[in-house]
Amino acid sequence: MRLRYRKHVGLMNPFHAGFRPLELMHELEFLIFNVIAAVALPFYLVWLFATYGDLALPVLLGAQIGLFLLDFLVFFIAGFATPKAQSFQLIPFVAGYSIFYGNFLRIIRLLAYGQEWFFRSSYKDSYVPDKVHDVRE
Repeated sequence: MRLRYRKHVGLMNPFHAGFRPLELMHELEFLIFNVIAAVALPFYLVWLFATYGDLALPVLLGAQIGLFLLDFLVFFIAGFATPKAQSFQLIPFVAGYSIFYGNFLRIIRLLAYGQEWFFRSSYKDSYVPDKVHDVRE
């Protein structure tokens, strides 16, 4: 995440020559729906169970069903928009996608952000070339 904002900081600064409002909207969307949502998840779960107790699981199940229905809706819209792709044969995978993305990947994303913020794991990443490591240290 640090590399992302170090590399593209000029695109989000309204006083920079390369500023683009659409890029700013994209980065705000990323911050709100990825970073803040991932950080808020554990706090939300604690609040949910503290407030509703045994009813927290049905609330989570209802939310998952709602997300499942929205994923199906998006899948059907995409399928009708791209008829040559023959995507309707992939319908059985929508349920797995909804559960996998909605639950598992949120936890993975939160762990990745934690590693970056607390342990600065991107600084030890062997994938990034040495010249990039030298610039940010």
